[in-house]
Order: sequence, then C-alpha cells, then structure tokens
Amino acid sequence: FAGPSSMGGGIPGRSTMGGPNPADIELAVNQVREMYEAEMERLKNEMVQTTEEALAEQLREMESMHREEMERVKSEMEAKMSENLQNKIHSLTQKHAAEVEELKRNLNQESENQLNRFQSQANQQRNEEMEQAMNRLKQEHSAELARVKAEVMSSVNNSQSEEFRKMNA
Repeated sequence: FAGPSSMGGGIPGRSTMGGPNPADIELAVNQVREMYEAEMERLKNEMVQTTEEALAEQLREMESMHREEMERVKSEMEAKMSENLQNKIHSLTQKHAAEVEELKRNLNQESENQLNRFQSQANQQRNEEMEQAMNRLKQEHSAELARVKAEVMSSVNNSQSEEFRKMNA
C-alpha cells in the first residue's frame, strides 16, 4: 500500500494513518538509549572517582599511620640492639603491607559490587522502559488497525448502499 507519505505527500513526521512515524519512534528510542548510555557512563565515572578518592584517603591515612609507627620504631632502635630493631621493622612492614593489600582487595570488591548493583538496576529499568514502550506501541497499533478496519467496513457498507440504491432506482 503506497500512501501519500510514502510518495512524499502528507505531514512530515506523521504516517498516513495519523500515528507516529516509525522513524520518529526509532529516533526517540535511540535518543533514550544514548541518554541511558551517557548516564551509565557518568555514574560509572562518578563511582570510580568516588572509589579512587576513598582509596586515596585511606592510603594517606595508612601512610600517616605507617610513618608514625616507623618513628616509634626508630626511637626504639636507639635504645635497643640493632638485631631486635631489624626484626621489628620487618614484622611491622609486612603487617602494614598485608593490611594495605587487604584494604585494597576489600575496596575493589566493594566497588565492583556497587557497580554491578547499579548496572543491574539500570538494566532492569531500561528493560522495563522498553517493555512499556513496546506495550504502548502495540496498543497504538491495535487501535490504528481497529480504526482502519472500521473505515474500510464503513466504506464497504456505503458502497453497498449506493449499489442497492442504484439497483432500486
């Protein structure tokens, strides 16, 4: 069926049936998708930045704690034998390194979990929005089909009535 809009006529952005143009719908869906992707990228960047800031602060605190501990060890070094001091420094360094590594692992896991939750929520929201859009389009399509069917039936009835009048005349 080649209607006026397929031949260049009609109202731009409208199909001949008065509903939204599929190209306009696809454009809108693409715009929503792009907005969604941009928002996801912004959220991801924001989460990464927040995590990095938290890690940096915690590392600064750990460095500060480490420096304080090293100063204490240095004071003990002046009062104790060199061998005991070396054992203590070695022990403390390993302990702090393990704590820093554990902290990094915990923070990385927490960040990953948060990102997965946000992505899951965003995917669920996107799926719900897509399903709503599809349902709306199905309803509009059904309504349009019913309207066209009614117009065709009316046209057929009018034609039959005209034929009947001509035959009776």
